[in-house]
Amino acid sequence: MRLTKKAMVAAACIAAVVCLGPGAGRADAAERQDRSFLLALQPTEGVLLALSGSKDRKTDRGWQLDRERTSGLDHVDVVDVGVRPGRVAPGGTDAVERLKGLFETPKLWGWGIRARSAGHAEIVLRHEPSAAGGAAGSIVIQVEVVDEGQNALFRLPFRPGERATLEIWTNPSTGAQWRVDPDASTGLGSVAIEPGRTYDPSDPTDWRLRDRVGAPMLQEWRIEAAEAGTASITLDYGPPWEKQTLYRQLRIDVTLEAVD
Repeated sequence: MRLTKKAMVAAACIAAVVCLGPGAGRADAAERQDRSFLLALQPTEGVLLALSGSKDRKTDRGWQLDRERTSGLDHVDVVDVGVRPGRVAPGGTDAVERLKGLFETPKLWGWGIRARSAGHAEIVLRHEPSAAGGAAGSIVIQVEVVDEGQNALFRLPFRPGERATLEIWTNPSTGAQWRVDPDASTGLGSVAIEPGRTYDPSDPTDWRLRDRVGAPMLQEWRIEAAEAGTASITLDYGPPWEKQTLYRQLRIDVTLEAVD
């Protein structure tokens, strides 16, 4: 089961809304809309975004939820996770220089989004200028909470160091698995994607509930752009011994923008 023409047309319509964003054409000149994300989740599925702040780590105030411009919070839960751990740049033998490079990179601010009920939500995050000045910025996150088993389209416009963790439904006891479809994907060399833990959403910290027989679980998939460019990842869900049998399919478009 591939993405249908109807589903792709609907995704294109959503993308048009995303590109315009809220208040398009009447935004203050001092504020720029940096990027627009598109997420499509079934109820209880979620995404954790690690978003970069300003270059000035000491005065960076991070991303804040703009409640006046945000809508649809009855369909999703939005959680400020705070500062996320950064990554030490690879290469080199001088540990001091590597750590110095880490502290010179922007902080990563975590925002978690959990789908609750079918509908549409528009989440606006605002980045206030630092004490050193600079323009304010905003990120618009369009969330479609879809029906069970529905194919979906994601759009993740990353900046260097940013990443996303998807939490999507799976049922290991049925034999069905999520897997990357290399034939339907492009640009896989420019992204890092790997499966993470599988857990029971009723108690994510209880390891005894992991991989319970007959129970649906949430599985993590971590995605990070490795180099500038674009990639389109197709995730298939179905029995690995019958590649033509698909219960669900996700397409994840990833871009990595270079920042001056």
